[in-house]
Amino acid sequence: MSASQPFPQSFALNRRETEMLSLFARDTIVPHAALEAVIARYRVGPKGRPLKVHLHYLRGKLGLRGIRILSVRREGFRLSPESRVALAPYLAALLPAQTAPGGEGATSQAA
Repeated sequence: MSASQPFPQSFALNRRETEMLSLFARDTIVPHAALEAVIARYRVGPKGRPLKVHLHYLRGKLGLRGIRILSVRREGFRLSPESRVALAPYLAALLPAQTAPGGEGATSQAA
């Protein structure tokens, strides 16, 4: 794995699919617009393939490994709970380091 390819090579993801899957690093619903923004950078010509086609190919590759992307009606997509567990080491590496409680910004109130 490298910074440009945070997921195992066995997943056989191309750059676009890697970027799409990376959007699921936070445990939130990924809006349609966020995924559209990723595929827009890879479009050739004025139209290109719609989002559902790109998701079809990504789901196909991930489904072989038991990883599922679920549709959330009128909101977007999210990883299934079991998929989030399976991808946890890879997704954690994509998140920015979080400050520990009481870390930066905490001050002592000693008088």
